[in-house]
Amino acid sequence: PEGYDRHGAPRYSGEYEQEEEEDFAERGKPSFLADQGSVPWEYRGGFLNPQALVRTILLSFTRIPEFFSGLPARGSLLPAMIFALLMRGLQFIVTFAFVTFDFVTPEGERINSSLAGIAQISIPELLITTVFIVILLQFVSSWIVNFMVRLVAGRSHFGLTFRVVAYSLAPLIFALIPQLGLMIGEIGSLTLFTVGLRHAYRLSWQKTMMVVIPLMLLMFLINLSTLRIFAG
Repeated sequence: PEGYDRHGAPRYSGEYEQEEEEDFAERGKPSFLADQGSVPWEYRGGFLNPQALVRTILLSFTRIPEFFSGLPARGSLLPAMIFALLMRGLQFIVTFAFVTFDFVTPEGERINSSLAGIAQISIPELLITTVFIVILLQFVSSWIVNFMVRLVAGRSHFGLTFRVVAYSLAPLIFALIPQLGLMIGEIGSLTLFTVGLRHAYRLSWQKTMMVVIPLMLLMFLINLSTLRIFAG
């Protein structure tokens, strides 16, 4: 359609002045799950393929402009949703393991009763709760980002925004690193989201930050409210 490129991503004339490099899509395989784009996870035969998952994570780190500018806007959101589930699920599992094992004294006494309660959740309950929370978080956060992009840039596409939010979670793989992994993953995800959003929508840095900064403030307020609830 008019105003969009062949991947369904909006065109912003004059704002994104970087010359376009050779499109990743021209080197990829056709996809039956989404328009041809830069995500191996969404290629034909790539969905739920561990090798495609690793390639997608690596490309999101090493080829950020090409990866995010080549994201498709149309097609099934299921691959991106499962990618988000895998990354967030890994983060939750590591956090749960930290709560379960690191807050127990050598004598077996739990330091914090509220954390001990979390640790008592059964595995099926934990899985169901995690999946529900991740799906809800993915759709709500994508809707908010999409609204902000439309407000700032004048146009947006939910499918494209959904993928930016999902694939910017790739740095959560660093949660596997002991001690600092969770922090590295969170900071990396925020950084990748910021840069990825700019390239996906061809925004200037000024407009990108007009979208990201209010979201960061909202996240801070939500986290602060959550801490107060637990503290009370």
